[in-house]
Amino acid sequence: MVVIDDSKKILEAEACVFELGVAYTTSIAVRCAIQLGIPDVISSHGTPPTLPQLLSQLSIPPEKSPQFYRLMRLLVHNNVFTLEKNDGGETGYGLTFISEALTNKSQGSFSENALLMTNAYVVTPCLSMADWFRNSPSPTPFEAMHGMNLYEYLGMHPDLNATYNATMGICAGSVINHVLKDLKPMLDGFKTLVDVGGGNGTVAKAISEAAPHLECTVYDLQQVISDIKDTTHDIKFVAGNMFEFVPSADIIHLKSVLMDWSDQECLKVLKRCREAISRNESGGKVIIVDSVIDSTKVDSESLKSQSSLDVFTMSVVSGKVERTETEWKELILEAGFTSYNITPSFRFHSIIQVFP
Repeated sequence: MVVIDDSKKILEAEACVFELGVAYTTSIAVRCAIQLGIPDVISSHGTPPTLPQLLSQLSIPPEKSPQFYRLMRLLVHNNVFTLEKNDGGETGYGLTFISEALTNKSQGSFSENALLMTNAYVVTPCLSMADWFRNSPSPTPFEAMHGMNLYEYLGMHPDLNATYNATMGICAGSVINHVLKDLKPMLDGFKTLVDVGGGNGTVAKAISEAAPHLECTVYDLQQVISDIKDTTHDIKFVAGNMFEFVPSADIIHLKSVLMDWSDQECLKVLKRCREAISRNESGGKVIIVDSVIDSTKVDSESLKSQSSLDVFTMSVVSGKVERTETEWKELILEAGFTSYNITPSFRFHSIIQVFP
């Protein structure tokens, strides 16, 4: 038992415990703002709307004004919105780069991402994490509660599956746009590429545009690619299970795929990838775009955010967001590859070239 004698430290500890205990209210407030349509109303208003103007445009009863003000105050404190003078000299609410990204006008709105991460089917299993640690043989709290893994669950809920796939496409597009400048030279001299776990083809399309000499194929589950209707790009879509088989190509590409799986599951996928390039007469390589963590080069706030995402991932899927170079090396070599090369790219993302 920790005994704290200093009364000031007791008060500080109490404040910190309260802050940690209600930290979830910020994500819930963001979810509420998206569901109410606050970012879009502010964006379309022309000049920062006042509180009464927001209430009116959102069809919220005036008697809820004090509570709505408190919601907006929390979001302002967290830099989701700003307080600024409008054309009439009144104090209104403006957008920040965060809320701008939550509007429908934004190129690749992240609103669906925020809604997905605060959805009850994802959050509720996290609340039983302690019971999972003590008693459950299931690989994740999610599976312990729902009796199936995330992807099986999505396969049984078409609406959620569509939202999830669209959200992953937006996230993938955001990252690939920053990573592509480092990735592009690594594609020279090759003819074919299979994007394993490529979802709706966002990444494959970006790669195809940057390297038109490549014949690109997206390889993912049937439930992911079944509704793909985009014919504007010369991309093939092939259904299959990456744990069982990966089509042959000069380059096997995995972007933010292995972070969703345990080490043993990653090992299975990497072995299938090695088989895929070994079947290719001209040889080839595997390119992994994922996080490579080096705590000596990252500030504490970024590490805190990354660790939060890591625990979230641990709760919902069996994956691991935070892998060090040593951990990647062990996986790569155990899968039968002989060498690798890591190129740091965008934020936590690195490009890992893996050779047979």
